[in-house]
Amino acid sequence: MSKKFISIYFSCCIICLILSACTGTDTIPRFWPISITFIADKHINNNVRLPVDIIAVKNSDGILDIGPEKWFGDPERDTLLREEIVKLAIGNEGKRKIDIKISSEIKHLIVFSDYTDLTERKGQQIVLDLDKWKWNFIIYLRENKMELHK
Repeated sequence: MSKKFISIYFSCCIICLILSACTGTDTIPRFWPISITFIADKHINNNVRLPVDIIAVKNSDGILDIGPEKWFGDPERDTLLREEIVKLAIGNEGKRKIDIKISSEIKHLIVFSDYTDLTERKGQQIVLDLDKWKWNFIIYLRENKMELHK
């Protein structure tokens, strides 16, 4: 074998090695921009600002087990990182648009509210199934419940 052939062979092997290292599995999570707009009715929550949390964690089952009825007083709420929770308070006729970046590892966003006169889960909890094609959500804050715009 000639020296030229050997050097070309080793050069090709090194290039292949470098390229294979760069094309590994997707170990770095991608981030998706998500926009959530909250629109409050004229009178909500007995005219008291409504606490609302947007929660983005990989495993949402434990938080869903706690539920919105107990969430705002639960110690778990204070353990979440800044990237995992957005805390809001929205008053009568308020409108807030929240732009957040969510890791591709997150499959659901949980939205909890704490209405003063509501104890049922249905009106205080919305679970947003994240889809890379749906990035904008509108949530209406009614007098005594939240509604997701379809």
